[in-house]
Amino acid sequence: MSKPGFNRLLMLGWCLLALTTVLPVVTTTIHGQTLTGYDDIISGEYDTVANQLVWGQEANNLIGTSALYGMGFYGASTMIANVEGGLVWDGHDVFETRRDGIPVSLGPGITFTVSPSTLNDNASIPYDPQNAPGAGQYSGHATAVAAMMTGVGLDGNGNLTVLGTGIAPLAGIQSGAIATSWNEDGSFEITKQSFLVPYLQYFTGGTLGASGRADVINSSWGYTDPSGRTQDGGTSFTGILDGLAHDNPTVAFVAAAGNDGPGAAPGGPASGFNGISVGALDYDANHNYTLPAGFTSGAPADFYNPATGQTISGVRAAVDLAAPGTGMILAAYDPDNPSATDLYYVNAAGSSFAAPMVSGGIALLKDMAKNTMPDNASAQDTRVIKAVLMAGATKTTGWNNGQHVNGSGVIETTQSLDYQVGAGLVNLAQSAVVYQNPVTGSRTGLGLNGWDMAQLGNGDSMNYTLALSGSDIELTIALTWFSNTIYDAANETYQDISLSNFNLSVWLMDGDTFATMLAESDSLYNNTELLSLDLAGGLTYGFKVSFDGMVYDINGDLGGQTDTYAVAWSAQAIPEPSAWCYLIAGALLLALFQSRVRRVKA
Repeated sequence: MSKPGFNRLLMLGWCLLALTTVLPVVTTTIHGQTLTGYDDIISGEYDTVANQLVWGQEANNLIGTSALYGMGFYGASTMIANVEGGLVWDGHDVFETRRDGIPVSLGPGITFTVSPSTLNDNASIPYDPQNAPGAGQYSGHATAVAAMMTGVGLDGNGNLTVLGTGIAPLAGIQSGAIATSWNEDGSFEITKQSFLVPYLQYFTGGTLGASGRADVINSSWGYTDPSGRTQDGGTSFTGILDGLAHDNPTVAFVAAAGNDGPGAAPGGPASGFNGISVGALDYDANHNYTLPAGFTSGAPADFYNPATGQTISGVRAAVDLAAPGTGMILAAYDPDNPSATDLYYVNAAGSSFAAPMVSGGIALLKDMAKNTMPDNASAQDTRVIKAVLMAGATKTTGWNNGQHVNGSGVIETTQSLDYQVGAGLVNLAQSAVVYQNPVTGSRTGLGLNGWDMAQLGNGDSMNYTLALSGSDIELTIALTWFSNTIYDAANETYQDISLSNFNLSVWLMDGDTFATMLAESDSLYNNTELLSLDLAGGLTYGFKVSFDGMVYDINGDLGGQTDTYAVAWSAQAIPEPSAWCYLIAGALLLALFQSRVRRVKA
């Protein structure tokens, strides 16, 4: 795979070949299950020889959607944009009408934003879906991804389809295509212009301004870019997207991590800093999505320092979160049978399908925030959304963010996230609890779940104290901030200005005093910190967010100024002892409690 650049070869979509099997809607009862009776997306195993579902389950609530649905939030006040090689085909049954029983009318229909397609840098061709086999064509991959996010689950006769309801069925959906031509292997080529048109539209709103911005942009495509700053003629597409995400913080950018396996770092644009990178999970013997998929990219990523021009290899955990990414039954578009409205892919697998689960989940959370805390502008900020999702995530089997006990008896990590699954499996139910509790006054005596967004000066700290219950708890705290990367509109590129070095620490309190540090997350080459600990009840704990200098500062002007962060925390009762226990050193502390690093049991 060649480097990204003008008219260079790029990967079509982060999906596996299992997606290629196309079958009609199945309306019979198989193994006691009537497929048309599923309300949600189906995940499971489909036998393509016997033409039957071996086992299946409704996939939406694997990430906790029922908590949001139960509160009446289906994404109706939000807009999701899907940007990849091809366009979403809006002729499929799942985009026909709304699901029965949802008490809100559908959001806006699909709006196509088609990039100007070029044969070369000087000759342009118009978009014509009938006569443009290369650029701007409908894509089965894009159609499946969009149905995962916003399918409404009914055919034209009002019957539930095999697919069922997408994650955010009432969100509006827009489709942007960046491919200028396609190759036989499914990869595609882009130009700078074809790349910029849809992303600028959905990040900035184009001529509509802020009202035209998407709430979430999903991108299930990628290319080799282990540092997030692969250069080609002075342009990094990942850097441009980091700049747009920084400049438009209410637009959450979600990208699939890639399918190159655990020995490969996530590709661009998922290797950037200011979006949300999503890895794929596979199911275990009990059909629970607790395992990193064998194909999901998850090696440590490189770090490029623009101040020195040096690249440091393998020092950054670039995956932020994970979601189910195997065994999906998804809406299909067949270019050889373009009038068929009821075709489905079975056994679909790839981080391409994990990312839209997260994008749809973000739309649900944002819908809730717009309705329950409309005056809290920070609630729509990507840094907050990312921190809330990370704090609420469920740790998967073998989850490991590098936490260990150092020579001083303090639990520490310089990794912060698991390389393959980030903070873990997205859990919207728990994240919704966290999201509903913003800090509105004092940062002392805080509840077990909450979030805050604040500014710190270089060298300063912000203190938080928790009013814990008498029960032992699992405490997860996530800290996020942006790389100060901006989009340079005049030159259609980006500028890396600076990267702050925040860190996160958990403390045992003695009255109002932060008496003893228990744990610290300090990942120098990342813009995320995360700690997950088991703590004994009956004691008071606090945590600190510290601004500990600059990783780099091109202009030398941020060192004495401020930067903005978001922090979120989630405390849940511990039903049983954790599998891994660490004792905090010190006779007094040992007499008082044990602090156990969280590990999920197989």
